[in-house]
Amino acid sequence: HYYITNNLRKSMKWSVVFLLLAAAVTVHSQKKKLGPGFTAMKMGMKEMKIMMDAAIDDMLDDSTDSGLPQEVDQMLSKIEQSVCFNPKKTCKSDQYFGCNCIEAFQQLGRDTTKQCAKIPCYMIKFLQNDFAGFLKDFKNKVKNFKDAMRLITKRIYLPAMKTACKCSAGLADATFNCIQNYDADVVEQIGRGTYTMIVENMLDIDSMKKVMDTMLAVHCNKVGGKPCFRDFAKEMMTWAE
Repeated sequence: HYYITNNLRKSMKWSVVFLLLAAAVTVHSQKKKLGPGFTAMKMGMKEMKIMMDAAIDDMLDDSTDSGLPQEVDQMLSKIEQSVCFNPKKTCKSDQYFGCNCIEAFQQLGRDTTKQCAKIPCYMIKFLQNDFAGFLKDFKNKVKNFKDAMRLITKRIYLPAMKTACKCSAGLADATFNCIQNYDADVVEQIGRGTYTMIVENMLDIDSMKKVMDTMLAVHCNKVGGKPCFRDFAKEMMTWAE
């Protein structure tokens, strides 16, 4: 009971941070006079930014390699051993990522570029090496909505899309085949039957795959030799202003 409660508490804390990040909770510029509705929204966003800053302070730990809490740092190190796999080595068993996921991304690397097989590893490396710095910058450098959007597009959106577009032909298939056929040893903790039931009853894999394929097709489409995700990043900055 303690283990479940303790982990639930940690999960809720992390959920607050990601939700606030997604909302890009910052204070709007006062260049134009705001109406009553926007004034109330501005005050609410200011309060949320204060909450965000406090949550970030609570989550950072300068004593660890990643700059994140010790338990998170240790878990990331364990997961890294799974997701940063050898693209050429046949998987026999794996604790966290699972052989089916490894094989799905190995195939993606063979079908596209070798770099594509390393996408799961890149994600973990970001959390280990860059996420704490991103949180610090979000707290210390973001003063308005434009600052938030600039930080998110530069540090997360553009690098992620640059890599994803090189692998767009099969990325959705690899991702959702991994989810659908997940066979990591850690699944035994909840039971494979339970996991299968959750995936089949709560997730519409086919629809989610189509959405991801469509998003990649739109953002990775090239006009005049340039991928559209760069224009989309500029549009996000314009919207933030």
